[in-house]
Amino acid sequence: MQYLFDSRGDYVAFRLGNMVFDINADWVGWLPWDEPEVVNPLGEYLGTICPDDRLYALPDHAVRTYPGFPGYPAQPHVPPLPEPRGYGETLRGAKDVRLPRL
Repeated sequence: MQYLFDSRGDYVAFRLGNMVFDINADWVGWLPWDEPEVVNPLGEYLGTICPDDRLYALPDHAVRTYPGFPGYPAQPHVPPLPEPRGYGETLRGAKDVRLPRL
C-alpha cells in the first residue's frame, strides 16, 4: 500500500496495486498504464503520483484514449492514518488533487 499526500503533507488517498482510494476507502481512480498517471472511473485524468508520494494534477499531462473500465475493485478496509508529511515542493503549474475528506 502507498499513502498519497498533497503539497501541504496532508493525507489525501492511498494506492493498492493499480487502484486508488480516498481516505474513506472509496474508489476514486486507477493506474491503467505503466506510468504514475491516475484516471477516474470514467477514464478521465485525475492526477499524477509524483516523487515523495504526492498526488498532483499536472497541467501538461498526456491526453490519452479511453483506457477501458477495469471493473469495480473490492472495497478495502480504511487503513490506519499515516504520519503526516511536511510541505512538498510543487512541480511547476501542478495543483493538489482535491478528494473528499473525513
